[in-house]
Amino acid sequence: MRTSLLRGKFVALIAAPLALCLASCGASSTSSGNAGSLPVAGTTVATTAACPDMTKNVTWPTVASTQISATQSSVSATVGERIEVVLPVTARWRFSPASGGSVLQLQQPAGYFDAVRQSCVWRFVAVAKGQTTLVYAKTALCVPGTKCSQVALALPIDITVT
Repeated sequence: MRTSLLRGKFVALIAAPLALCLASCGASSTSSGNAGSLPVAGTTVATTAACPDMTKNVTWPTVASTQISATQSSVSATVGERIEVVLPVTARWRFSPASGGSVLQLQQPAGYFDAVRQSCVWRFVAVAKGQTTLVYAKTALCVPGTKCSQVALALPIDITVT
């Protein structure tokens, strides 16, 4: 009888925490939409949108003189030059504001979807001499209702304006 009672307590002590652990699997978090924040590793964000703004149809009056891709880590520009960061829609991209002051001015809309290039685009104007670093976070595109790793990979781009 005593063995049976101890066995029952043991099972209860093991089963309750195990049930709580299993119940928390697949938990999700929501994003505030702040472009400067990076997703927390291990959370699930149900999204299929690669770019922060998938709805804009943008036509710029002037062509950017410098285009930066995901494979570039540093770029040189001159004051007044228009710069575009063009990232593929094969991942979800978020931009963190630049460090280094006001060397670049972000143009709006920022992070829009370009259907022709199948890319997310951020456009800047070099407004002062100096150096800055643009940081983009790359995460997986997630299908709503499925588990998805949200480990963020940082893509820093160093820009020198002369």
